[in-house]
Order: sequence, then C-alpha cells, then structure tokens
Amino acid sequence: MFFDQYVLCLALTLGIAVLIIFVFNFYVSVAQDASFKTRFGEMAAISLGVAALSFGIGFVIRHFMGVEV
Repeated sequence: MFFDQYVLCLALTLGIAVLIIFVFNFYVSVAQDASFKTRFGEMAAISLGVAALSFGIGFVIRHFMGVEV
C-alpha cells in the first residue's frame, strides 16, 4: 500500500510543503515588493529544519523505545 512506503510519503509531504511555501512567498513578495529569494530561502530552511528535527526525534524514539505505529 502507498502509506507503507515511508520515504515516498516523506518526500511527497516535503515537496508539497515547499510548493506551498513557494506560492505563499511569491504572493507576499509581489504584494509587499519584497525579495522573493530571501524570504523563500528563510521560510524553506526553517520549515525543512523543523521537519528534519521532528523526523529525527521520532526515529530516535522509535529505535530506542521500540515504539511501532
């Protein structure tokens, strides 16, 4: 089943998140006449950093505590 492929689901989720960040930042940069590259880079780095940290914490808990979902 599709949801059994964790790496594919993670990649798809991160791709959709980056697309949403792209669209939102494009709108804001046009509306406020701000730098698109700077805002997109900052927001993408923060969002992907939080996702990586959360995934890492979940992986460690799963490995050391034996939690299976």
